[in-house]
Amino acid sequence: MREFAALIGELKARVDAVRTQSESSAKYHLIDPVLRHLGWINPAHIKLEEAQKAGRRDYTLYHDGKPHIVIEAKGIGKVEDEAASQGSTIARAREYHTL
Repeated sequence: MREFAALIGELKARVDAVRTQSESSAKYHLIDPVLRHLGWINPAHIKLEEAQKAGRRDYTLYHDGKPHIVIEAKGIGKVEDEAASQGSTIARAREYHTL
């Protein structure tokens, strides 16, 4: 748990550095390290940029061969409602739940 707390502290320090950068930068510097720390390292369990009828999913994490978690990424500073709206559209199309 201490390692995760240290990672979160490190990520907080990175936020200002990537605030004006792209979505790809936010993924690389913020989301990817958290996924690796949580053990999501097997390429068979992670699909990136997966196209769906309702849109593109930035990350789809699979468990037992089924989509388990869908992550919609946006660059820092993007309107949060935009990400939530896009994620909800994808979730409804696939009958997923959103947080």
